[in-house]
Amino acid sequence: MAKWATSCKELKEIWKAEGQEIQQKTQALGVDWNTEYDKLSVDPKEILDKTTQGPATKRQLLQTVARFYDPLGLFSPVSAIAKILFQECWCRGMQWEGILPHDIGARWNAWKTSLPLLADIDIPRWI
Repeated sequence: MAKWATSCKELKEIWKAEGQEIQQKTQALGVDWNTEYDKLSVDPKEILDKTTQGPATKRQLLQTVARFYDPLGLFSPVSAIAKILFQECWCRGMQWEGILPHDIGARWNAWKTSLPLLADIDIPRWI
């Protein structure tokens, strides 16, 4: 067995004595886990780095929303905004490569620019 991680100090001491490598940062259920401080976080760079430049389209919006992987729902207030924007595009009958209307495009850009603020949020794992 491999790739074990823990936040238990006693177990970490045992692993150190045995010469095993201790991971301070790993992933648990798709969310970054800092085992030293026992906190969960999300890396917005992983989401934004793959977002294409240029005019925003319905396809780009869906691709970005799909990269926001949060099975625990810890960051669902943030991801829900983008999902609502996609729903509005769908309800308006927009084509996949159609450029977003001004009102949706402005809210989409505001959401994308606020996404890096997620890097400052750490959620205690016990929650």
